[in-house]
Amino acid sequence: MLCDFIYIDDIVEGVIRIAAKPPEQKSETIPYALYNIGNNELIELARFIQAIKTACGKTAEKIMLPMQPGDLKRTYADTQKLEDEVGYKPKMDEGIEKVCGVV
Repeated sequence: MLCDFIYIDDIVEGVIRIAAKPPEQKSETIPYALYNIGNNELIELARFIQAIKTACGKTAEKIMLPMQPGDLKRTYADTQKLEDEVGYKPKMDEGIEKVCGVV
């Protein structure tokens, strides 16, 4: 499984930056812009779990289950527009460190 993991504080930061810089209105019928807020990097679930274990200094008992209804094999947020227009790119490792109390 490959996912684009993101920490909640990074989502909030992205929303705040977007709200502080309203988009130019492209037309009278579309007075808004859409942004993907994500890590913009596909990360294997095993790597994500390992990063949490390393940052927290803990071990983990993994119970591997088959894909569940609604699970996606791959999720990805193209954040280029977010980076270009508001200058923001979240980093997964910083969020993991916050969760583990390292930062």
